[in-house]
This record gives sequence, structure tokens and C-alpha cells, in this order.
Amino acid sequence: MAHEQSSNIISKKKFNYKKFLIRAAIVLVLVAIVAVPLLSNKRNSLLAVNTAVAKKGDVDEYLSLEARLVPKEIQKVTASGQTVLQVHVEEGEEVKCGQLLLTLDMSELERTLEERKKALEGQNKLMRDIENLIATLKRAGRSLDFSKVSELTGNANELLTKLNELAADWQDMTNKLPALNTELIKKSLGRINGILSNSDELMEKAIKFVEDTEAEVERLRESIADNRNNATLLLLKSRREQLVLMRLTLVSIEMALTAAYDYVLPLLDNLLAEEDTDLSLIESVTELSRILASRLSETRELIARVDVLLEEIDSLIEDVEEALEQQPASTTATHNVPAAMISTPADSIKLTSLSTLNAVSSGSNIRIGRARLQAGGIDSALLSQTSGQGSDILSLLTSGMGQYGQLMGLFDNSVEAAEKALAEAKPEVRADFDGTIVHLNVKEGDQPSIFSSTPLLEVYRHGDFEAVFQANENDAHRLKKGDRVDYLFAGMVFHGEIIYKAPIAESASDFLGQSSFDLGGILGTVGGMSPTVTVRMSVKGENLDKLTPGFNIRADIEIGHKTDVLTVPVESLIRDKGRDCVLRLGENDVVAIVPVRLGLQGATTVEIIEGIDIGDVIVVNPNPDIKDGSRVTVKNHTP
Repeated sequence: MAHEQSSNIISKKKFNYKKFLIRAAIVLVLVAIVAVPLLSNKRNSLLAVNTAVAKKGDVDEYLSLEARLVPKEIQKVTASGQTVLQVHVEEGEEVKCGQLLLTLDMSELERTLEERKKALEGQNKLMRDIENLIATLKRAGRSLDFSKVSELTGNANELLTKLNELAADWQDMTNKLPALNTELIKKSLGRINGILSNSDELMEKAIKFVEDTEAEVERLRESIADNRNNATLLLLKSRREQLVLMRLTLVSIEMALTAAYDYVLPLLDNLLAEEDTDLSLIESVTELSRILASRLSETRELIARVDVLLEEIDSLIEDVEEALEQQPASTTATHNVPAAMISTPADSIKLTSLSTLNAVSSGSNIRIGRARLQAGGIDSALLSQTSGQGSDILSLLTSGMGQYGQLMGLFDNSVEAAEKALAEAKPEVRADFDGTIVHLNVKEGDQPSIFSSTPLLEVYRHGDFEAVFQANENDAHRLKKGDRVDYLFAGMVFHGEIIYKAPIAESASDFLGQSSFDLGGILGTVGGMSPTVTVRMSVKGENLDKLTPGFNIRADIEIGHKTDVLTVPVESLIRDKGRDCVLRLGENDVVAIVPVRLGLQGATTVEIIEGIDIGDVIVVNPNPDIKDGSRVTVKNHTP
């Protein structure tokens, strides 16, 4: 029994030892599982990098961009004021140099010129008549018999009305106005400034006259109960006649300003549409249009005030006439008014109705000698209130003639323009070179507007192209005439150089070397709306006939070339704290962030002006986790 127990004990001991060994083995495995990765991570904690050596080399810097292919030469056909009799080509048709494209009618230009000459002659004749009237008034002076006032002012009304009607006829000719050259435009602007200057003088007198008349009418209204007699009636009708003449003067101002405004607006549109337009000229025309619009508004407001005054005077005249009709015959003849003066108001003075006034223009006033008015029986108290007010008819007529003189000068410029257009017009249009008809914009019977910027048709020259693009502020200063250009288009290679760089930046939508209509809008979106510099480049090489205008072409412009300069790979550059830097490998494979100053930047290498030396080992494509002072391990090294 004891022997069996002893055997069991030995067996248990053996069993426990085996169990221990198993447990130990498990622990060792677990330790290995944990320790091996830790040891491995420690070995791999150094980041592997690729390096290269800073060395001497060549650098070529290029600016790569998309340019627009355009024909080198475009024939633009325009015909102001001519009717298209026949179109001999179709859009897309290939034409030869000298081939007939259009047949145009010359008779419209001839008729326009003749109409303008006749209208100008008629206006000049009327102006001479008014000048004769002014001379008569100068000779008569203050001694002018009152019975003649109505006759002379009536003549002035009639002459000025006819003159204004003829001036209005010019508005119908405006749409036929041939395009003016810069010299004629500047002459016309000088005439318009003259119209504004004269209108200032006339308006100053007119405003004073209207203000005085408003005050006078108010005084007459207050005293009318005691002055319902022929003398008062004569004074009211005389004042009314003066107002009518003044209204004609104001409408004359309005007529001249309207003629100038109707001339300026389409001219401004035309200037804006043209290429290479003088910006100062555009600014001048823009400012003139603003001033003219303002003066027109002021003039029309003053005309409205005159209309109110005429209605008030008509009411007072009606009141006096009713009072005179109710008085006995003996009473109406007791005011010692000369017979000539009594007959004048009813028989000689032409009272213009307000409805008629709207169609005529110009006016003025005449002062009647104080002694004559008193002799006519007008109450001295009333005379003292009204004498000395208003404007002199002679002064107003003289100023009005200055206004019309400027307006006639403007019309005379249009006659000169018509003569120029007729001299330059041709009955036939032929191709200037071999090319293709592009954007045919007319058909037989059309008469293009002279203010339209769209040509009748365009001819693109065959096989001769340029490339155009808009350089922004970052690129423009790096480009110069003569820079070499390499192109790639549909797998084909071409070459050329910069042949033109605009001296100033302009809006890309307005200035692209050729205006958008020149190329049917194919340049319309190049470069956006921000100010840019137009750059034009030649295109040379084989297969030019396979290029299509309007398409984009890839262009690489060589903007710099240097030989034997310090270079590093482009991939070695990093940005640190806003600086250009590289990672330089030092002792014990420790890297340092080194700021550098760059020169030319090529496709694969970049010039280093300062910061590192020849032979320095530089990290290429560095891991962003690498910090200044990090230790690394070199994976690949390029000598």
C-alpha cells in the first residue's frame, strides 16, 4: 500500500513538471508575438528617402497654355448706306483673289448726299432771313412803333418755326449717316459743345424771363379788377406774344439738344464696337451724352412752366375781354389809346394755341418804351411794376442764331461725311486674297445700318494662321516679342514665336487684337473679363492646311534658357513657412530644411541661385512626415 502511494506521488511530480514546461512554452510564444513587432518597428522607424545631388546643368523654362487659332488676315466687308443688289458667294465657299463677292447700289448714297445739301441750303436761307430781321430790329432800336411789334415778332415766329421743322427733318436722315472718321467726329463734338455753350446762354435768359413773367402775372392777377381796359388787354396780349416767342426759343433749344443727343448715342455705340478706339474719345462722347440728357430734362421742365403761364395769361385775357364786352361803347373808347394800338391786338397779333405750340420752337421778348405805353393809356402804377422785366428780343434772337449756327455746323459735318462715303464707296466688292467666305450676314435687298458693327461678310486667308491668347498679370511680364513657341495640335507639331504683345491690359471681351465680330465670336471667351494683355504668335510648319481657325492649340512658350547653372530636381522643392526650401542630407543621415532662392524653373529641373552648393545631397519627393533634424535611411540615390 505504501509502495503504491509513493508511486502516485512520483507520478504527480512528473505530471506537474510537464505542465510547467507547457505553460512556459506558451509564455515564450506570447512574448515572441509581442516583442518581434516591437523590435521590427524600432528597426523601421527611420523613413526611407530618395536622394539626388545638386549639380551644374541647363534649364529651359516654358509657359504652357491654350491659345486660339485665328487667320493671319481677314477681309471685312462693310457698306454704309448702300443696298446689296446681288450676293455672288455662299458661306463656306472657297474664293480666289479678285473674285466678285457683292454688287452694291450707289444711288442711295448719291440721294442721301443730295437731300442733305438741299436741306442745308434751305436752313441757311432761313437763317439769312432771321439775320435780316435782327438787322431790322437793330435799326429800329427803342423807337420801334408798337403797331409793328406783332408783325416783326410774328415773322420771327414763322421763320424760327420753319427753321425748326427743317432741323427736325435731319432726324430722319440720322439712320442714313455714313460712318464718320475720327477727324469728323472730333469736329462734330466741337459743334455739340458749341450747342451746349449757346444753350447755357439762352437758358439763363429764358429762366430770368419766365421768373419775371411769373411774378408779373401774379401782380396782374391782383390788380386786374381795377385795370380791365384796352390798355391792360394790349399789355397782356403783348406779354403772351412774348411768351409764345420765348416758348419757341426753348423748343429750339430742345430741338438742337435732341439733334445732338440723337447723334451722340448711336455714335457712342459705334465707337464701343470698333476695335482700337481712342479711349479718350469714348470718354468724351460718354460725358457729352450725359450732359445732353441733363440739359434736355431742364429745358423740357422750363417749357412746361411756360405752358402754365400761357394758360394763366389766357385766363386773364378772357376775364378782361368779358369785362370790356359788358361795358358801354363810350366807356371802352375813353382811354386815349391810339387807333393803331387798339386794332393791333384783335387783328394783327397771331395768338398761337397751346396745341399748335407743341409743334414749333424758339422765342423772345421786346421792351416797349415807357412813354409809348403811358401814352397808350396803361396805368402808370401797373407800368412801374412791369417795365424793365424780361429779355430783349434782339438778344434772344442773336443767341438763338448762335445756337443754330452750331447745329448747322453739325449738319454740315454730316454732308461732308456723305461726300466722303460716296467717294470711297464701290459698286463691286472683290476678294483681296485666296480664302474662305465666313459669316455671310446679308442677302440681296439688304441695306445695312451704318451703326452696325457686324460686317456684311468676312474672308479668311487660306493656310496662314496666328495663335492668340490673353496673358494675365502673373504671366505678361515674363513674355516678350521674339520668344520661341512650340505647338501641339491633334498630334501634329508646329512652331513659331511671339510677334505682338499689347502695351496695355484691356478687357479680354473687348480687345483681342481683332474684335469678336472679326472672327464671328470665336475669340469671345478667351481670357475671361479681367484685364489681360493680348499676345499674338506666328504659327509655322507642315500641315498648316489641317488647322481649323477657332480651335484651341497647346502652346509652350520658352520664357528662359540658362546653361551651366546649379540645378536640383523639381520634385525636391518644398514650401516651409511661406518659403521655397529643400531637405539637405547631412552627417548620420540627418536632414535639414534649407531655404533656397529659385531662378528658372524647367519641366524637370530648377535653377538654385542661393541656399545650397554643388555636391549637396538633396531629398527628392520627401515624405511630409520628415521634419527638420529627422534621421532617415537612403533608399535610392541619383548621382
